[in-house]
Amino acid sequence: MMLDLRSINQDRFSHAKRLWMFANLFRLFAFAAGAFAVSSAKPSPYMPQIVFVIVLVAELFQWRSDVVKGQSEALLRKLDLCRSFGVEVSEADKRDIALSVPKKNRARFSGSETPDTYFTGPGPAGPQKALENLAESAWYTKRQASFMAGLSSVLFLFFVGIALTILVITSIEVTDVNARIGISKVVTSWLLLIFSMGIIRHTWTYHQLAQGSERAYIATQHLLLRGDLSEAEAIKQWYEYQIGRASSPFLPDWRWKRKQDDLNDAWRRASEG
Repeated sequence: MMLDLRSINQDRFSHAKRLWMFANLFRLFAFAAGAFAVSSAKPSPYMPQIVFVIVLVAELFQWRSDVVKGQSEALLRKLDLCRSFGVEVSEADKRDIALSVPKKNRARFSGSETPDTYFTGPGPAGPQKALENLAESAWYTKRQASFMAGLSSVLFLFFVGIALTILVITSIEVTDVNARIGISKVVTSWLLLIFSMGIIRHTWTYHQLAQGSERAYIATQHLLLRGDLSEAEAIKQWYEYQIGRASSPFLPDWRWKRKQDDLNDAWRRASEG
């Protein structure tokens, strides 16, 4: 029986993204509970404990998401390099990978050996193949990261705009002092929610990932044109690219599913030309 390691890797990334989504949902619940407590005439005396538990659950989901993401990134690095240099994943590593998948799900990834079609280049394994694979990965990553950097920027401006609009309207329309104080607390919680969800940090790290992917693509193209490649040069380029990729936030599945055919078609047509 063989393990489909690429499918396992994608499944673990999806699991980490679901955990991250739950973490943010619980952060929203904590904000909603706090806003309700502020606006309520007689908030529950247990509300601080309730908010604490919700925040704690959010952090546990985030912690678990980070752990699974780290494992998935490590497997992705291994698969990319093994595919590029024609090295098989060891049996010991395969056992550890299988152990990372819940027992009830392992059968989905077992079966006869299937070719790894993650990269499209047909050349033989080696330094040139490794750099061709890196160029392909960096090109795809740059397109997705650039879109997410723009989307994160728009979301940040939108959320801050809501907060400022509420404050302006409150200063004009609301005369009751207690009401103003309550609204100010809610707006402050809203702004803290923006930071706790990492929107500003994600905007910057997506931008960094896009820039790093572009640099990796340009450097790779230069080396391919130069020729006479060494394995050390190829590994160095992969290592620098993978560091930036591992420290970046998630690239969402919905964006990939929407743009996959378009990106694949553009890559194939340019490569065939």
